[in-house]
Amino acid sequence: MPPQVPEEGSGTIVLSVQGDFAPETKVTSDSALTDEEKTINTVQIIVFNSAGDIELRMKNSDFTVSGTTATASATLTTGAKTVWCLVNGPDVQSMTNSQLQARKIELDGYNGEGAFVQSASAACTITKNTSTPLTLKVRRYVARVTLSDVKNELESQLTITRVYTYIANYVKESYLYSGNGIGTYGNIGGKKNSQSINSANIATDPDLTAVGFDDVIQYDEALSDYGLDPFRMYTYPTPSGGTRQWLVTAAEIGGHWYYYNYQMPTLAANTAYTVEMVLKRLGADEPCVENGTGTLSVTVTPEAWTAGASTSKTF
Repeated sequence: MPPQVPEEGSGTIVLSVQGDFAPETKVTSDSALTDEEKTINTVQIIVFNSAGDIELRMKNSDFTVSGTTATASATLTTGAKTVWCLVNGPDVQSMTNSQLQARKIELDGYNGEGAFVQSASAACTITKNTSTPLTLKVRRYVARVTLSDVKNELESQLTITRVYTYIANYVKESYLYSGNGIGTYGNIGGKKNSQSINSANIATDPDLTAVGFDDVIQYDEALSDYGLDPFRMYTYPTPSGGTRQWLVTAAEIGGHWYYYNYQMPTLAANTAYTVEMVLKRLGADEPCVENGTGTLSVTVTPEAWTAGASTSKTF
């Protein structure tokens, strides 16, 4: 069968990029979205023809951006096209075709408040003298982990004075979204800086998410009793075959820091996970270790009498 020859001429593609694509939810319901999670600041589009060559590049100035939606239109030759979209990401305008086809981009420093990197790709066909609409629903590269509450069910005399939490994971690079999903490149175990949490660095470590409160959490109380917001953190997905991330929560109890370590399930991009912690016993002395339990077998026996002095005294 002879190859299909595109009809000569051009058509118009009308693009709509939507950044309010809700995350899939795992573990428990946590569907609330903050403005920062769905804001579109910059948009870049790369259009490939059926041969895989770049036909058009569109930069942020080509779009009308309004909050969580960006729109634009462009004239293209007729035929099958693949459209790639990158939101809030690094500049890919100077990347070569082979670099773009490899789809690897440096994300370090590009994910942050109000600037979540998102991307999507879609196929379409341009017909002569016709306007072709295309909506791209971009997906975030990160997973969201929410520590919804910390409940104190320790012994009644034990109170919690401070709580800090973080995810032990750091990834610098990832791949542009394709039909096969989003993958990650590199996953360095442990925190970005390898210091352990202690009172000296816990307030200054930029990789920690922390909350302070005036009152202590008494027995049978919880953080939510004080009207505090949940801890909301973001991390890159678990690499295929890689080590699952740790959710580490440090609680100051009786002037000592205890670590409650939970190894998360395999995390996926654009997916929200919620964890509630109930503390019934004191935690570990170190982060990123299993908070398991062991058995202590105790045998009590009277110790033999210790021989003392033997004295004969005459009165």
